[in-house]
Order: sequence, then C-alpha cells, then structure tokens
Amino acid sequence: MSVRAQTYPNVEVIVVDNYSTDRTREIAEKYGARVILCRAIRSEARNVGAGLAKGEFILSVDSDMELTPNVVSECVAKAESGFDGAFT
Repeated sequence: MSVRAQTYPNVEVIVVDNYSTDRTREIAEKYGARVILCRAIRSEARNVGAGLAKGEFILSVDSDMELTPNVVSECVAKAESGFDGAFT
C-alpha cells in the first residue's frame, strides 16, 4: 500500500467504501486504515472522509493510484510554503 510507504511521518488513512464485495474493507483494515461504510457516489464519499479527517491537510486518492514515497511530504511542504501555483 503506497500510502503507508510515505516518508511523511503522520498519515491518517480513511477508506470510504460503498459496500464493495472485493475485500476492500478487509485489505484496508489489514493496513491500519479506518474504514467507513457509506452508500455514496465518489464526490460524496470524499466529503464523508474529509469530514472525519483529523489532519490539517487532505489528499484524496483512488484505489487505482500508486503514490511515490515522497508525495505527501512534497504536498505538505508546498502547502506550508504558501504555494499558489499548480502541482506538477
């Protein structure tokens, strides 16, 4: 799980699952994610997860995304620097 391989030390993982039947809940819990079961379309599910998050920043990812180990650190650094451009 590329989210757990981040170099940033404090990452909270919330998985909002629409009652999938593909073992999503089981796999996410195995990696220490907080799993929320919710009947919602993608944008609603993201809002549910964001509403439950305790952190200062939110990075939404989809199940088919694989993150490089430094992406969270880089995003936090840019946000804290007052970055006002586009991420590349």
